[in-house]
Order: sequence, then structure tokens, then C-alpha cells
Amino acid sequence: MAPLTGIVLIKRFTYRDDPTEEWSNMYHFNGAPPVDSISWKAFADSLIAEEVKCYHATNSVVRAYGYADDAVKPISVWSHDYLAAGASVPGTLPIVGRPIAGDQAALLQWKLDKKNTRGKYVYLRKYFHGGEVDATDQDKISAQSKAAYLTFCTLLAGTGGNFHGGIRARAYNVPVLQAEASEWVTTRTLTRRGKRPLAHA
Repeated sequence: MAPLTGIVLIKRFTYRDDPTEEWSNMYHFNGAPPVDSISWKAFADSLIAEEVKCYHATNSVVRAYGYADDAVKPISVWSHDYLAAGASVPGTLPIVGRPIAGDQAALLQWKLDKKNTRGKYVYLRKYFHGGEVDATDQDKISAQSKAAYLTFCTLLAGTGGNFHGGIRARAYNVPVLQAEASEWVTTRTLTRRGKRPLAHA
């Protein structure tokens, strides 16, 4: 196992009349893992502050988990329950149009400088709920949402001013060639899942 910084952000929203449904994204970064609980919390808060710009206030960050290596089944070394602390972090993307449905999502992706055995480029992909569809084409993401996604993607992958050393794949560290946000709405059906156990804070 090799050290890296991994973090999962858990979001909650209402899905099929269930206000406790959750969705999540896991990120891995080149930067060294935070050294203590205070540093982990500061790191999580800084990432959350950027991610919440990508979804409406109907979605809120409720928990975060930190990881310090590239294990296939990693054990969290830090966690924080924002909901239990009464400090859930709501999305800040303004609602100006029609929100996408609960089963719909936007696709954010990073093209990596690596090809698979078939000669095709490998991508990091993240799915986001809480955005909007285009006013004239409901199969497409709205311009406002897409702009927010591209800003976030570029922040995580950009050179020089990248976030915590830049986003990377868990299993290998190669440069990001391009940050992208699909113009098309995709489907991401959610199911009820067990909660991750909290690690030590």
C-alpha cells in the first residue's frame, strides 16, 4: 500500500419521498494525508466548500470519511458526522430552472494520461445529483450547472493551483489530460444502503 489522501463526502436529499436518502463521491489526491483530526477536518471543509457549489440546497453534506492509503478496501483513519454535530453543509448552486429528478445525475470526468488494454483512455468519473436541466432541452444539463461542474473539475485537476496536489486515480498516479462535464443528463438510480461505520474522530 502507498500513502495518498482519499476522502468520501456523503450527501443527503429527498428521493422518492424519503428525506434520508444519501449519495456520495470518493476522491483521491496526490497530496500527503492530513496529520491529525484538526487537519483532516480543515481539508474536508475546504473540499466541501468547493463541491457544494455544484448542487442545490436540497442536498447537504452530512458525513465525511478520510483515508490515508491506496488499499482496495481501505479503512478510514478519520471521520466527521456533520449532521450529528448540527452542521450539515447545504449546496449553494442557485435554483433558476428545473431541477433534475432524483434518478438523474450529471457526469463529471477527468481524462487520464493512461490507456487500457484496448488502447482507450482511462477516465475518473463522478456523478452529481442536485443540478438542473436545460430550459429548452430536458436531456441536457443547464448552462449554469455545467459551468459549475467545469469550474469544480478544473480546480481539482488544474496545474499550479490544483486542489491538494491534484485529483488522481486510487490505483495509479498519472497526469490528468482534460477535465470535462458531460452536456447530457444521465441516469443514476439510488438504492438504500447501509451506513459506513464511523472511524475515530
